[in-house]
Amino acid sequence: MSYAINSPAPSAGQPAPQPRRRRAKWHFVYFLLAAFVVLTVSLSLFLNRQLVETHKRSIQVNLMWVSWLKQCDALSRQAGDVHVQGGDVLTSHNVPLESGEMDAALSVFNQTLSALRSELRRSVSPTNATVLLNDCSSIHDLTDELAARIEFVFSLIRNGQLDQTQSQVTPMNRDYDNVLRALDNLRSHLRDQRQAYLEGQLAEANAFQRYEWWLGLLIVVMVIGIAVYGVRLDRHISRSESEARETQERYQLLVEQSADGILLVDDDWNIQFTNQAACQMFGYTREEIVHRNGEDTYPP
Repeated sequence: MSYAINSPAPSAGQPAPQPRRRRAKWHFVYFLLAAFVVLTVSLSLFLNRQLVETHKRSIQVNLMWVSWLKQCDALSRQAGDVHVQGGDVLTSHNVPLESGEMDAALSVFNQTLSALRSELRRSVSPTNATVLLNDCSSIHDLTDELAARIEFVFSLIRNGQLDQTQSQVTPMNRDYDNVLRALDNLRSHLRDQRQAYLEGQLAEANAFQRYEWWLGLLIVVMVIGIAVYGVRLDRHISRSESEARETQERYQLLVEQSADGILLVDDDWNIQFTNQAACQMFGYTREEIVHRNGEDTYPP
């Protein structure tokens, strides 16, 4: 007896209900790990972005502090240019020349001080800027006192009171020293605020470093999770392949050992598979009968 079956046999890899539940569970774990990877990468990018921004901001602010300190040095030199005219006029007695040079030096000094004051007001927080702006005001007032002292010396020379000019040398030097001390106070306050800013940047970097430890822990957990998932998935696939292979072997053993001829055909009755009993029944080899049409195989 022979049988022709045109409904496909159950596939060896077709999952049973329980494996479907396991596969759904493993798919859930896969998506969970994928979400974990996205979270970890996003946190890494965010942390790196914050570190880069902090570093860039620190460099920009440090460049501003350096520029302000250089302006203080320039103010010291320019104050010296103002002061030197008071000494020169005692030697040259050329009031128009020394007065013109002092006015030019004083103008340059005031322009530099005004530019520094504007930058401090624009770039420094109001709380910190108050001390620095007060220093600038003090420097301006003391420089005006120095210039007024030198103008007084000019007036004595104009009036021919040369014997009284020597008594103004000490007060004039004292006024100049007051300007330099005020500039030193400004430098000191600038350095103090710069130090406070750098300490704040260091504290911020330490805070980010703590986040790095947590991020490293997340990466370790992610790697362990992926490794465990890979091992479990490999075991699951190996077990599924083993079960499928055993099922196929039992199926082939059952079909090949059957005394009945069995043909597996498609919808057009083209033979896709045959067992040995069918080959003997119809007198064909397996290679000859496969892909023949079943209707041609059966004798009238």
